[in-house]
Amino acid sequence: MANVYSHQFFVSHAGAPASFSCPQGYVAVLRNVLGFNSNVANSGTLHLIHSPSNATIMQWVIAPPAALSGAESINELLHFVFNAGETIFHSNDGSVDCAVSGFLLTLP
Repeated sequence: MANVYSHQFFVSHAGAPASFSCPQGYVAVLRNVLGFNSNVANSGTLHLIHSPSNATIMQWVIAPPAALSGAESINELLHFVFNAGETIFHSNDGSVDCAVSGFLLTLP
């Protein structure tokens, strides 16, 4: 039987580079992406990518806080599975913070 561990894959502030590679002996499930745009005047883009395929997992334009209270953040539930040796990373605007979490499952 496999064990399941909650895991925070990465947190990025102001578009700083961040990534997570699934370790050997595990399968990773990307479950939650939280994004916040701190630019008060312009929208910001959160762009989550899988490697080695370079496929876009999600892309979201987040409104500025001045546009509509509560619209400056997103909290998306996903179910994206990736295997050992595969990586997820982001390419966000400099005003976008993000946190990416999910589960690590041990292989039986």
